[in-house]
Amino acid sequence: MPYPGPDAGQAGLTPRPAAAAPGLPPAAEAGSRLAAMRRHLEATRPASGNEALRLLRQAFPDTPLADRVKAADGIHRYRF
Repeated sequence: MPYPGPDAGQAGLTPRPAAAAPGLPPAAEAGSRLAAMRRHLEATRPASGNEALRLLRQAFPDTPLADRVKAADGIHRYRF
């Protein structure tokens, strides 16, 4: 479902929502996203690394694979 921004429909463009934390430096935004992914994994409690990556891909589709792997590695290091 497209984001209904103030100029939606003009010139065939569909505006996208702003970043979750505008104004944060890239490193802080990445750290915040990593923390959010780890909280998501703690809440969903995947049984395997494969399941963790699948859940992260569904919940954070625009996040690079390397970041999803980093989040999954941090959780599973202590569970297995």
